[in-house]
Amino acid sequence: MVRTTTLLLVAFQVLVTLSSAGADYIPPSRFDGFVYGQGSLNLLDTVLIEAFYDPVCPDSRDSWPGLKQALHHYGSRVSLLLHLLPLPYHDNAFVASRALHIASNLNASSTFPLLEWFFKHQERFYGPNTRNLSRASIVEEIVKSATLVLGSSYYNAIKNGFNDTNTDYQTRVSFKYATSRGVYGTPFFYVNGFLLPDTGDAIDYKAWRKVIDPLILFNMTQDLEMKDRSTPSNSVSSPAPSTLQHLREIASLIETGSYSKEVRRIARAVRLTIALRRKLTSSIISSFLDHVLTPGSEAHAKLSAYLPKEDDHEMEVDAATSAIQTPAKHLLPELEIYCYLLVLLFLIDKKKYNEAKACSSASIVWLKNTNRRTVDVIASRLYFYYSYSYELTGDLAEIRGNLLALHRIATLRHDELGQETLLNLLLRNYLHYNLYDQAEKLRSKAPRFEAHSNQQFCRYLFYLGKIRTIQLEYTDAKESLLQAARKAPVAARGFRIQCNKWAVIVRLLLGEIPERTVFMQKGMEKALRPYFELTNAVRIGDLELFRNIADKFATTFNADRTHNLIVRLRHNVIRTGLRNISISYSRISLADVAKKLRLNSPNPIADAESIVSKAIRDGAIDATLDHANGWMVSKETGDIYSTNEPQLAFNSRIAFCLNMHNEAVRALRFPPNTHKEKESAEKRRERQQQEQELAKHIAEEDDDDF
Repeated sequence: MVRTTTLLLVAFQVLVTLSSAGADYIPPSRFDGFVYGQGSLNLLDTVLIEAFYDPVCPDSRDSWPGLKQALHHYGSRVSLLLHLLPLPYHDNAFVASRALHIASNLNASSTFPLLEWFFKHQERFYGPNTRNLSRASIVEEIVKSATLVLGSSYYNAIKNGFNDTNTDYQTRVSFKYATSRGVYGTPFFYVNGFLLPDTGDAIDYKAWRKVIDPLILFNMTQDLEMKDRSTPSNSVSSPAPSTLQHLREIASLIETGSYSKEVRRIARAVRLTIALRRKLTSSIISSFLDHVLTPGSEAHAKLSAYLPKEDDHEMEVDAATSAIQTPAKHLLPELEIYCYLLVLLFLIDKKKYNEAKACSSASIVWLKNTNRRTVDVIASRLYFYYSYSYELTGDLAEIRGNLLALHRIATLRHDELGQETLLNLLLRNYLHYNLYDQAEKLRSKAPRFEAHSNQQFCRYLFYLGKIRTIQLEYTDAKESLLQAARKAPVAARGFRIQCNKWAVIVRLLLGEIPERTVFMQKGMEKALRPYFELTNAVRIGDLELFRNIADKFATTFNADRTHNLIVRLRHNVIRTGLRNISISYSRISLADVAKKLRLNSPNPIADAESIVSKAIRDGAIDATLDHANGWMVSKETGDIYSTNEPQLAFNSRIAFCLNMHNEAVRALRFPPNTHKEKESAEKRRERQQQEQELAKHIAEEDDDDF
């Protein structure tokens, strides 16, 4: 009974407290929140998204690009109502939220641009940057920042807004409204009044599509049924994203990477662009330029001039998206140079090489005046297509000086990706005109650094193998060419074919016969067929067959620039044939040797005598030359297993294995008295540096990302 009475008294006190609080409570004069875009909310015909953001919350910042992209994609079919929740544990969140209310009161269209400005410069308003600043100093800094977005004429109005109690009241209402909805962090999202399950985390564009697409599809189905009841119902599927929508997603990815200084995002954007290049049209690129660049700007006019005009019915434009008036554009250097890359890819694919040369030259002029590490990935691609466009028109020699200047600039800026790309382009430029000595001088004097791109490293190995081959360094050339072929991606079939062609020639020059599996690789049988027949002729030692194959595939060999190397193989063919003759005959006349070797010369016997003498001197054959009778006498080959040579060879291999085992065991032992000696700071730094280098080396070997 006592317990029941106590509970009743507590309940009565709660009711009295709530009634007294309700008596003082006055609802706000307008509904809380900011509407994105122009116009008012249409709750009946659109999908309503309510977002709760904190201007200085990193998670809110990361979720905004995906949500903004979704709003532009769906257009008037989706509405956004933004609520502010200044979290207590975020420095200056209340002041920043109050600035947004002030901006909304002065100019409603400036609210979201100011919010994006806060997202871009969040680090200026929390943490160590504001720890020693007074509140007045922070307010003054925010007033100046808001003036950059709204305009200098609003300076006094914004400053007076912080002295107006109405803006303080509006900010408090936003906080109270968010808490009344059960929001305890940012970002929080409600769709049509229902809380999303993944609240508190950044939701990307693809996640928004998965949420909104079924709702839009349901609304579209209902509209179709209401408009036409007589037509049979067909299954309606979600429309596939257009190429223009994909490009806008890529632009959003670049924008995010630029703000967060994450180069990997921009590299991913470039990879996605390469996958879309076959779908690009002039109208799509023109619409994308209108979306990213400010119409009438210098960059927009210059890039639009390179694009050919198309008919209106070929344009792929989302009408709902174009109907939305996007906020004022704050152009990033990464987006501007990306537009150059996009236009350049389109012009090269459409074989408009003169326009491509002009576009690439303009982009190079732009890059010389820009020093940002987030641009390096796009710049390396532009360097490549700049050289490629001039190579397609046969004017590669014109840009050699410019490439050298760009390489020097990249070295001074520590742009290692640009350095390795430009070094490969310069090597390709020199090799294109057979300037092998200059290419070797450049390669030997260029700064060395760790490879950043596997593709560029493969190209470097290929060019190095070609230089080594021409310089008669066949062993090093073979290693470089085979390594380039192994490291090259499977999709780069043309590159791997070229590497295998040169590797086959180098192995033949070394006296080796490549395995048949080299020529039977998938997708390479037809391209390597001439080199397979050439290898067969060298293996047999038939000089006449070698000549016929060289004449038959002369066009192919000239196109591959291996004809001069094949001329070198003539001596190897003669030596192989002579070795076969030496094994088959114990004594044979020089005239028969010339006949079997098919020496077509004015004096074949004298040539045969000279060839045999050189082969005996080099140790290629074990024979003697009888000049008086004109014979070649081969020495009898005894049974090698009756001698001590197999035993000596076996003993040397055993000794090598034992030595390697002993060195491994010795390396595992601790040095004497290590427990008594303390490691100095210098030795510790040296040991840690060696361990880091070893770990990096192991990570590079395990990296299979092409």
